[in-house]
Amino acid sequence: MSSLNVLYALIAASMVDEEGKDFFTYCEEVSDLALELKCSVASPKGSVVRRLEELDEAVPIKGVLCGIEPSEGKDKRGIITLYTGNEDSEDGTETFRTEWVTNKRGANMVYRARALLGHDVVVFKSNQEMKGRKGSVRICLHIIDHGVNKDWAVSAKDRKGRPMRMAPKN
Repeated sequence: MSSLNVLYALIAASMVDEEGKDFFTYCEEVSDLALELKCSVASPKGSVVRRLEELDEAVPIKGVLCGIEPSEGKDKRGIITLYTGNEDSEDGTETFRTEWVTNKRGANMVYRARALLGHDVVVFKSNQEMKGRKGSVRICLHIIDHGVNKDWAVSAKDRKGRPMRMAPKN
C-alpha cells in the first residue's frame, strides 16, 4: 500500500464524524472521502492539481485592493480594482475579473476581496480567452493579504456593501 494512500485514509478518518454510526457506515464514509481526496489531489486531472498548475503560470501583482463591484451586463463576475500606481492607467489602478459568481470559487473570491478592501495584497492573475469573441480577460486566481494599508480608510459598512470604490485618505 502506498504511503500516500495511507495518508488520504488518515486525513479522511480525521474528517468523518463517527458519532452515532455503526462501524460499517463509518468505514464507507471514510473510504468515500479518501477516494475523493485522492482523485482531487493526486490525479493529474484532479481539481486541486489543476488549480495549483494555474497558479504556477499566474503573474503576481502587488497593490492596494481599492474596489470590488459586480460586472455589468450578462457577465456575472466580480470586478476587483487594485491600486498599483500603474502609469498606463489614468488613476493608477488595474482591474481583474473573478470567476463567475454563480459558482462557489467566484462567490468566495468576491467575499474575500470585500474583506480585504484597503489592504496591501498580491493578486495572482491569468488571462482567460473569451468564448465566442477574440481577446482575453484578466482573471484573479488568488489573493494574498499583506495587512491593512494605513493610508486607505474603509468603514465596516463599506466591507459589506455592494459596489464600492475607495481612495487614499487626504
